[in-house]
Amino acid sequence: MISAQTPAAKFESGIPDVLDMPEFDRFGIAGVSRGLLKVLETTRKVSKSNSSVLITGESGTGKELIARAIHRNSSRSKGPMVVINCGAIPGELLESELFGHEKGAFTGALRSRTAGLRLQTKELFFWMKSGI
Repeated sequence: MISAQTPAAKFESGIPDVLDMPEFDRFGIAGVSRGLLKVLETTRKVSKSNSSVLITGESGTGKELIARAIHRNSSRSKGPMVVINCGAIPGELLESELFGHEKGAFTGALRSRTAGLRLQTKELFFWMKSGI
């Protein structure tokens, strides 16, 4: 026997109704577990705000997919999403890569470098493996 839950039953069970929200783009995230649906409901809510969001989790759990879903459903979706893998940048160069530097600021700084981040724009940044 197959039984379909009514909207009221879904609400009472604590399972968010993200599957029935055509205005929310899951960005290819598959799955219907209770935990994932709660994450997607939170993703839907934060994508409508201008707040900063911290996404944490083990390697391979889909943090970048969630960040992309937030971006896709946000008012910034027409602009770029910048993914920065901080683990791939040596620690001693991270500040310079992200914020730029002036000529002579450190050994090897032969010329000024413009900041990698352009904070005055409305870009969405996703930091991977940030140990900072």
